Amino acid sequence: EGVTIERHPVAKDATDLELAIDAAVARGFDLATIIGGTGGRMAHTLANAMVLLKERAISLDWRTSRATIAAIRTGEARSFLTTNGALLSVLAIGGPAECNSTGLRWPLSHSPLIAGSTRGISNEITEDTATVAVSSGQVLTIHERT
Repeated sequence: EGVTIERHPVAKDATDLELAIDAAVARGFDLATIIGGTGGRMAHTLANAMVLLKERAISLDWRTSRATIAAIRTGEARSFLTTNGALLSVLAIGGPAECNSTGLRWPLSHSPLIAGSTRGISNEITEDTATVAVSSGQVLTIHERT
């Protein structure tokens, strides 16, 4: 019914998710939402988070049963619509990142985040909309529903 099915060998150099994202980009999509993707294998779950960081001409949101994960790069910002009490973690990936935020209990104001540090973990969203803007580096955001 007009749906393209791509088949790939089991033994390959990319996960099914990475191949699917590349196919969406090749077809001209500029926005995609990944649903699930945790599958019970920790290596795949972590790799799926890393796939969000690959430079591509597509904006990606990854939605699991409890959270939405997204990458924000230098010069980008993202807003998170929510009710009070939800949590937002901001983690530097691949090196230091500098962020500004609004709508959080502990706002980031040109705050440096260091890759490997947990400083940006479990911040409380205190307004209907929280915003994170990255002035340098890249971060993964994890918006957890409570």
